Amino acid sequence: MNKKDKLIELYKIAIDTRNLEIKLFWQRSLFFAAFISFIFLGYEKLEDCSLKLMASNLGFLLSFAWVLANRGSKYWYESWETNIKRLEKKLKINLFGRSNKPQPKNKLYQARTYSVSKLAIYTTDLIFIAWIVILSKELYQYVDWTNSTAEFEFIGSIIFLIIAVCILLYHTKTTTNHKNN
Repeated sequence: MNKKDKLIELYKIAIDTRNLEIKLFWQRSLFFAAFISFIFLGYEKLEDCSLKLMASNLGFLLSFAWVLANRGSKYWYESWETNIKRLEKKLKINLFGRSNKPQPKNKLYQARTYSVSKLAIYTTDLIFIAWIVILSKELYQYVDWTNSTAEFEFIGSIIFLIIAVCILLYHTKTTTNHKNN
């Protein structure tokens, strides 16, 4: 196999892997959306303050994990896009590097250059902010310093969230070798 054939094979692998990463991006989003929707519906049906606080903690944490997962997915498929561009340069082709003019249509139905993945990330950010508001409301309503059980649950909830967020931020990162070629 000559050098050009090897590059073409690598190019095909890079395209397939990029496509897989994009597919996984949406599968992960559906996974998180289903769980978070289920938690929200459960939260709305609950009447017990302790259970509502637990549900809002869980909604907050899963939404935060979703935000990180979407950004991680975007990182990996953009990494493969970078590999594709590098291989295209070596092969002297420009399939992914150029953009075509959209088909002429009524302004209302005309294609736009919005990033679907950025819109998904923005949406997850909004859902995360909504859970911050819900959790804040629950914590505020939960404060009853005359009740030692409520005080314990409130402080336990805060400590749990801090530990969980730290774990999500610092122990879920992939260790990669970031080389700029």
